[in-house]
Amino acid sequence: MTTALDDRDPSIIYQGGWLQGGTPFNFDGTTTWINHTGPTVSMTFTGTRIAVFGTVPPAGSGPAPGSMYSIDGGPKTAFQATQKAGAQYQNLFFQSGILDVAVAHTLGIEHSINHTPFILDFFDITTAAAAALPVTSEQPSTTSNLSVPGEKITTSGAIVASTASSMVISTESSEVASTTSSVVTSTTSIALAITVSTTELPTQSTESHLGTRNAQVGEIIGGVMGGVFALGMCITAIILRKRKQSRGQRKVTVDRFQIEPPVCTANSPPSTPTSKHGYIRVGQRESLTTVAEVVDTNTSLTGYSISGHCRDRPSTPPPEYEC
Repeated sequence: MTTALDDRDPSIIYQGGWLQGGTPFNFDGTTTWINHTGPTVSMTFTGTRIAVFGTVPPAGSGPAPGSMYSIDGGPKTAFQATQKAGAQYQNLFFQSGILDVAVAHTLGIEHSINHTPFILDFFDITTAAAAALPVTSEQPSTTSNLSVPGEKITTSGAIVASTASSMVISTESSEVASTTSSVVTSTTSIALAITVSTTELPTQSTESHLGTRNAQVGEIIGGVMGGVFALGMCITAIILRKRKQSRGQRKVTVDRFQIEPPVCTANSPPSTPTSKHGYIRVGQRESLTTVAEVVDTNTSLTGYSISGHCRDRPSTPPPEYEC
């Protein structure tokens, strides 16, 4: 995170004959400037980085402005602006390296070129949160697994302890001026605040947790599909049974051919008994027998095809018979 301080901020100390000005193009519409060497600027701040911005006059207005910058009284860094046809507003003059956030720092500024305006606009201070760098540290043999969003973070066989500590890392940084070939090396310290949250977590790993939940979902789906299949089988069995019962009701039980012998009757009985004959066909053989014998026996022939007809003897008048 960065914080902008205007050139009129009370924490900035101007020594010498500094003047005030400003245009709508400047930060907060204000500037503080000087056109000769000697006057200085100093300010105390807490942060990991500081930057200085100002206005560069257009070409033809005089020599390009130059300035010197130092942190905590250390080596100075020179800056020489490059002029263009028009004025350059909110132009970067200086930016420090990474600083230790645990202590306060002092910035010093000097104007280095006579007879040209040196115009300050604002300062940009970076706090620890924005300058924090990723830190890799080795952990004990306890393994941890990161789960998908919405799942808990679990560790196998361990409970994470609650700690809050700060780490200071020393490093060397090189600062190179943008318009000069001089390089100034300084040693700074980085202070990073590392906070570890505490929570007691189950010993089961995320992979097994996800696997168990997937298995439960699979069992539910399998049970539902099995129930649907069983219900379909029951409905099919009921339909088949209904069809079988309806077919049984429509079935007619027919015995083999039950044939009674023909009975011959006469419309008018003859004056004298006559002998009536009929043909009975049994299988493929035909035999002649009397109808009276067939009637008297009253025998039911089963399994045979019987056809008969009555005829009178030629010697007697033919009576009318019905078979």
